[in-house]
Amino acid sequence: MTDAEQVRASALAQIDEVLGRRRRDYERLDSLLKSFTERLYAGFEDAIGIIQAHGLTAVGKPRYVNHPAGDWRRVMQIPIDDYRIVMVPLIGYAWPNINDEAMIPGSAFKETSARIAFFLLQQEDPETPAFYDILILLNSSWFAWGYGWPKQQDSFEQTNFTNLALDMLASFIKDIHLTWATRDGTTLARAMDPKRRAYQFGLPGHE
Repeated sequence: MTDAEQVRASALAQIDEVLGRRRRDYERLDSLLKSFTERLYAGFEDAIGIIQAHGLTAVGKPRYVNHPAGDWRRVMQIPIDDYRIVMVPLIGYAWPNINDEAMIPGSAFKETSARIAFFLLQQEDPETPAFYDILILLNSSWFAWGYGWPKQQDSFEQTNFTNLALDMLASFIKDIHLTWATRDGTTLARAMDPKRRAYQFGLPGHE
């Protein structure tokens, strides 16, 4: 075998090995994401039932929307007061930023992961950015991170999803700070719109 042929064979072997490993990782992550999402949604169903049985009606029953990708993916929406928390299991896989402030111990955070993104909606705005994430790692552990509320390093088997959902809902209700528009956005037309709320018009004293 010539030097050129050896280089070619070595490159092809590396490509085959990496793509094969990546394909196996993707298959495992898809299975883990499906399992985690189903358990998480069931946990929220239970948690909201507990909240409503306690006489608290500001948290509504979950609503579901089918993801355009189809298959098992559904989007969960939880109404709280006059906003909604929306959870979307994402298509494809994420390589988290290893320099993220979350600083997950060990090497799992440097590997491919699956992801559920959380959105806070006060109005229908498709450009709303995610405020929270859950990463599903290859070793079947998970890590939640966003707006200063990390939760980490539990395996599926060690996770009580009802308690996790209650903990999350308590945090969503207590700690989410709304993003205020500047006062220039307070037009007469917007002020006369019955669908608008005070937090959409700007923080008092802020230009």
